[in-house]
Amino acid sequence: MHPLLVKPLNVVDCIALRSNRKNPNDARRLNHYILLVLISIPLSIMFIIRNAIANNYDIAVIVSIFLSCMITSLLVISKLKRVEILYHANNFVLVSMFILVFILGDKSEGQILWSYTYPLLSIFLFGNRLGTSWSLILFFTIVGHLKLNSNLDFSYSTDFEIRFCIIYLTILSITSWLEYDRNRYTNKSRSQVKALKRERTSLNQEIKRRIVLERELNKLANEDTLTEIYNRRYFMSRASEEISSAQRDGTPLSMAIIDIDKFKCVNDKYGHPAGDKILKCFAQHCKEMLRKSDIVGRFGGEEFAILLLNTSVEQAQQIMDRFRQEISEHTFLFNSIEMKITISIGICVSGEKISDIDRLYSEADKALYYAKRSGRNKVELA
Repeated sequence: MHPLLVKPLNVVDCIALRSNRKNPNDARRLNHYILLVLISIPLSIMFIIRNAIANNYDIAVIVSIFLSCMITSLLVISKLKRVEILYHANNFVLVSMFILVFILGDKSEGQILWSYTYPLLSIFLFGNRLGTSWSLILFFTIVGHLKLNSNLDFSYSTDFEIRFCIIYLTILSITSWLEYDRNRYTNKSRSQVKALKRERTSLNQEIKRRIVLERELNKLANEDTLTEIYNRRYFMSRASEEISSAQRDGTPLSMAIIDIDKFKCVNDKYGHPAGDKILKCFAQHCKEMLRKSDIVGRFGGEEFAILLLNTSVEQAQQIMDRFRQEISEHTFLFNSIEMKITISIGICVSGEKISDIDRLYSEADKALYYAKRSGRNKVELA
């Protein structure tokens, strides 16, 4: 954009921002109106000066009134809830000014020719339909004064009047067509933009839906549906990765296999819903006991596994024995029924001889088996 046009457009934007126009179409029309007013101010001032020098004071006063209305409209834009009132009020003033200047002006100066600008202004501001209607009103008013008012002494020849009518209607037709053509492509572009926005919105919704679906699928694939902790497959996969990392770093890693003692008796005595309640509460206790870095999973039935990262076998024994005691003292509730359980735990720590998850699990499971055979409710080391 040419630098000379930047400052006037900045002024237009500053004035427009003071209004409460939020709709894009209303905001654009307001910008058009402000631009037309700013253009009309210097033209009106020159017109006033010229007619004042030529002693055409009537015309100078009429144009001065029009100029005052234009300037006032800029000052009250921010105070009006309906800015459209300004458009129609000042348009009426403009049409009246054209007619009065035409009637009162010197015919030899061709004041009537200023009316050629009106179709451009009205269609630019009001759009095709309303702007064309106002332009035709001005045209028929001028023609009416040319032909029907015999009291006025017109010096225009018939040829001039015909040329005036042809040129005015030509300007009106071209301006109307250009506005129609612009709106057609603008509306088409808007339709395309709306279609693209709808498609983008639909695409974003589909992406979000797929993300949620993927999370749900991952959850189903990796978590036990009852207890919402890792299932056996995912636990073993994560544990294998952690063992490899611990081997590289030379840090200890312990695995605990936990089994709820005589869990079948719970199901037989209180029913499977009560057993499910215990399993869910027990899994929650496991998660609360663990650090964020540790991993807990359900291997099936009443058997659980815990991977204690960076934990020696002595530390693991202390942690799990404290956990065993907490569980034995805890009261589980189901439909006002109080239930108590105990757990047996087998622990194994990874090292040079035990460097893979299968061997680690096997040794911890052997320790669990020994704990259950030697009285249950205890912790045994591999």
